[in-house]
Amino acid sequence: MEWRQPYLKNGTAGTYLTYIAGLDRFFRALRLEEITPGHMREYQIHRSRNEGGFWAKAAGPSVVNHELNTLSQILDHAGLWEPMKKFYTPLKLPRWTPPRTMTQAEEDQLFAIAASNPDWELAYLVASITNNTTASGVELRYLKISDVMLHTNPPQIHIASDAVKNEFRGRRIPLNETALKQFERALMRAHRLGSTQQTHYLFPLRVHRGAYDPTRPASSSWLRKPFDELRKAAGLPWLRPHDLRHQAITRMLECGAPETSVMAIAGHVSRQMMEHYSHTRMDAKMEVLRAIEPQRFSPALRRRA
Repeated sequence: MEWRQPYLKNGTAGTYLTYIAGLDRFFRALRLEEITPGHMREYQIHRSRNEGGFWAKAAGPSVVNHELNTLSQILDHAGLWEPMKKFYTPLKLPRWTPPRTMTQAEEDQLFAIAASNPDWELAYLVASITNNTTASGVELRYLKISDVMLHTNPPQIHIASDAVKNEFRGRRIPLNETALKQFERALMRAHRLGSTQQTHYLFPLRVHRGAYDPTRPASSSWLRKPFDELRKAAGLPWLRPHDLRHQAITRMLECGAPETSVMAIAGHVSRQMMEHYSHTRMDAKMEVLRAIEPQRFSPALRRRA
């Protein structure tokens, strides 16, 4: 994908590299001109079930489709996709359901356990920050020291639009008390790891044990090990780092926050999620309006109404 590098945002380029890494585990023995639609269908089956154990785990339809879309772009660049594309069908995506979120008890337990073990410092910081800002892991990976503004009024962070895949996700997010405290801790950690300049990354790349490169962002697998250990210890094996973003968005929408405010904070919220909570809020509004209907009052007031 080198030919696309000059046109891609940092976050998008990293995502493509992740997709290519997944593809490479299956297609590495084949030349581009040897790949057929049959191979792509086999990939869908193997990747969805992790047959052969090529990957760390099975992938859902969306990931498989994104990976094969990346392959199609590579084939197209090589002039090989046109005769193949009519034989390729993406996997059907499952019907949308509201994302699973933690109960208050589960959330309290997660953060109590996270705070109890220094080995989970990174997972704790990222989970807590995401839970209080909606900033996702990839957005936090590309934060630089200069993007963390703790002395403004209010304190805030800047998610650069060129660091995220969705152009609407670039934004400034004010920090509540919890988020402010966690960013103070994140800055202390960054300084310990060598990120001392404004252009350095808040979460620098781990080169090897005990060594970090502050001029490069953390890798896409930066949370895998500590977060996996944390969620198992908390009895939440289903929880993913991105679920904390859903957790924050869900709480805001459930408490009746205006959609425009939620969008301004989160940057982008799926149409399905907005519609789901729009119906929920509409039901609540209807109950309020029913309570003030004229028939609930005296005949005189009803006539006046």
